[in-house]
Amino acid sequence: MRVIRTYGNDVCKQEIQLECVPVKYLILLLSLIQELQIMQQRVAETRKKGRTKLELDLLYKGELFSSAEIRVIVEKFVQLCLSILEGLVSFATSSSSIFWSGVLEVTNLPCSIKGKLGGPSDRRLPLSATTAVLQAIMSVKAVAMVSLWCVQSESDGLLNFAFNFLWNFFWKIVSSPTSDSEAEAEIQLAAYEALAHVLKAVVSGFSSLALNLIMENHISSSLNAEGKSVLDSLVLSFLQNINTLIAVEKLVRTRRATLMNWKWICLEYLLSIPRHAFENGVHIQTSSWFFSDSTLRSVFRDLVDSLENAGEASTLPMLRSIRLVLELFNPGRMCSAVSSSDGIDVQMMWHLVRSSWIMHVSCNKRRVAPIAALLSCVLHYSVFDKECMHETNNSPGPLKWFIENILKEGTKSPRTIRLAALHLTGLWLLNPKTIKYYMRELKLLTLYVAFDEDFEAELAENHDVRREVSLLAKSPDLELTEVR
Repeated sequence: MRVIRTYGNDVCKQEIQLECVPVKYLILLLSLIQELQIMQQRVAETRKKGRTKLELDLLYKGELFSSAEIRVIVEKFVQLCLSILEGLVSFATSSSSIFWSGVLEVTNLPCSIKGKLGGPSDRRLPLSATTAVLQAIMSVKAVAMVSLWCVQSESDGLLNFAFNFLWNFFWKIVSSPTSDSEAEAEIQLAAYEALAHVLKAVVSGFSSLALNLIMENHISSSLNAEGKSVLDSLVLSFLQNINTLIAVEKLVRTRRATLMNWKWICLEYLLSIPRHAFENGVHIQTSSWFFSDSTLRSVFRDLVDSLENAGEASTLPMLRSIRLVLELFNPGRMCSAVSSSDGIDVQMMWHLVRSSWIMHVSCNKRRVAPIAALLSCVLHYSVFDKECMHETNNSPGPLKWFIENILKEGTKSPRTIRLAALHLTGLWLLNPKTIKYYMRELKLLTLYVAFDEDFEAELAENHDVRREVSLLAKSPDLELTEVR
């Protein structure tokens, strides 16, 4: 803590002395925050009801601090972060200028990567440019992560200047001109990598300040802003800019795949703004909405059209984004989320079902999180109660077709059928009128015994797995939908 306090506000000056010092300092700072987050999670686990003495002993085993000591450490570290935040913002402001200034002199690519496709971790830039880009990403990530860390304890306006910087960063990135060279495109790709960390912070810590900043931009960019959807310009500006960067094909194929992955991660955060606003008690005017029906349909088409060629790294953010769109189309959840809409029709559902199935069978491995996300996305509660989705003119509807195929595959994959049974049990009990369409499938699930020795291991060790499994349909009778 003494090192962080001493060098925090002077981090910009350290750049003059030794080029590598600022990045190392930021890595140390972010690593400490991650460790404290893990300690907080363990404390939260111990407070859950129903813990046995053995489970509590296992949770405490190896801990150096008690829960009371952890709380004291966290409070001190939050105050420490607040004291250095101004210096971090100043450093990020100067470092991130590389993303839009165009002053970096880029020479030819080094021989080590020239002519190669590269990969997810290979930046196709000269060494000096790579160093500057990495420093910019780390500085912006530090401001985002520290701000999100502190917002849990501070809500009195001390963080406003940091969140102002983060929102301004978003608008600068999505309004940047199209690249004319591979090197410029690589720098823009790095900017979107930094933007993913920014959006995680500003969306998770969504507040009335964030809404005011969005409304100011909404009013200034629209001649008649009253009664319109306040988030349309954010999403459409983002998609237009990043889709243009992808379309001009200045990046090699594998680097475009990396850019696509950041696109879906960022889009997931943008679509989750209404939910976080609702959870944080932030409300918009009664005459406005977060999204318009036309914008959501455009986003839905972009997502579904891209599913068939999606890389495995993009599977989770894409399915989560589609699930968020389906939730936004459901008027019963958040009345101010979207303008009046008829929701998803059968044709749109067929498009989703077929594209998601192609994506699913193209995956090399059957991992728990993507399968659970696929089930909760396609077999969504907002469409499952509509009989036209199960049968139309005595022919299988999109959901019937999907369930038949997922259970057919499940006879060869215990993991798939186990998750399908968990989700379908909850959906059928919540929508009993739909069971008549699935008597044969119900008999199959009743007689089938699935054994997957790695299921519990993935569930215990992976946060994404726990998150996706927890979102599968819940039954009123817990014994019928118990995971273990």
